[in-house]
Amino acid sequence: MLVVSLRYLLDTNIVSEPLRPQPDPGVMAQLAKHAGRAAIATIVWHELLFGCYRLPASRKRSAIDRYLQQVVRQTLPLLPYDTAAAEWHAAERARLTNIGQTPSFVDGQIAAIAKVNGLTLVTQPTWNITPRFKASVSTTGVRSIGHRRGRESLATARPTAWFPAPA
Repeated sequence: MLVVSLRYLLDTNIVSEPLRPQPDPGVMAQLAKHAGRAAIATIVWHELLFGCYRLPASRKRSAIDRYLQQVVRQTLPLLPYDTAAAEWHAAERARLTNIGQTPSFVDGQIAAIAKVNGLTLVTQPTWNITPRFKASVSTTGVRSIGHRRGRESLATARPTAWFPAPA
């Protein structure tokens, strides 16, 4: 287990926000405000690289690769899906499946990494998330917060704040 002052585990959509044609100013402000207190899961790193590598050789791909290697990789610690995460994930996935709320496997891995490291998962929910996914996230015990784009937030997200006040 890492001994650092991390508080947040960023999901892929949050890390990708600076690459959007018009990044959300609220997300950008929170990324700057909480620099040094956030990490990403190795699964998120895979998703980011996979998205980049799927693109044809172009200026866009080069810019994304530069951002990933020079910004993301250099500033955000990568947390692994380890034995503790696998054990928590298996138990939670079985529990949720048994009550008819089968979660996404990859999202479960990311949630497990947040849970076993005592971090708050930060994601940007989309408006087409199914009620089953919302229910499965909110019953896992993983503290998650979602930045709002004028839409509903997931789980324990506060409606007016991206990050909760420091404890």
